[in-house]
Amino acid sequence: ARAHASALEVRFELRQLKDQGASIVAMQQQLLARMADLEQAQRHPDLPAPPAIFVLPLSTMADFEMAETRLANPADQAVLKEQLSSLGGKTLVEAARRTMERLMRKKVQVNFSVCGRRGQKRAFRGTHMCSVAVAIITSQVAAKMVDVERAIGDYLAGAPDREGGRAERMAKKFLDQTILSAQPNDPPGNQPSASGQGAGQPISLPTA
Repeated sequence: ARAHASALEVRFELRQLKDQGASIVAMQQQLLARMADLEQAQRHPDLPAPPAIFVLPLSTMADFEMAETRLANPADQAVLKEQLSSLGGKTLVEAARRTMERLMRKKVQVNFSVCGRRGQKRAFRGTHMCSVAVAIITSQVAAKMVDVERAIGDYLAGAPDREGGRAERMAKKFLDQTILSAQPNDPPGNQPSASGQGAGQPISLPTA
């Protein structure tokens, strides 16, 4: 059973690495497109400069706040939507996962739930980032708003397990079980008897 669990963990980590590799390739393509835009602007200085792309995924809450401020501008929302337009996803769950992991790293994800009702977490719903995420997801798959928000909520709820968190949790659980099973049981002589006296102690009989 432990070997099977380890194999599942390895497959989980490999899938994460594969997805991260795809994100890196997508970012490289976006940077190349940005460079092409800048070169075009240099050749034609009379044209307005193209808006800057977003540096993704957002790594800190400070990055999130800066992006949120920028996304108050509809033009910048359009930039981000275009930037993530090629993420794909055949199912709602897959599209939500690809979108959210491209937007934010675990360090940011763990601060949010959809409604902000879990402890001290902040509500993702109502942010400009959420509006953009929903738009990106629904451009990939046909789905109702309530279902999209549920998929986003499920993804955010699993944030602690990402970026090695699941493997660390399973390793800690295994270590705790190993330590517990290695602890010696109390020898029978130290077990208390039903009368509250140790089993190894002589029983006093009443005298006539």
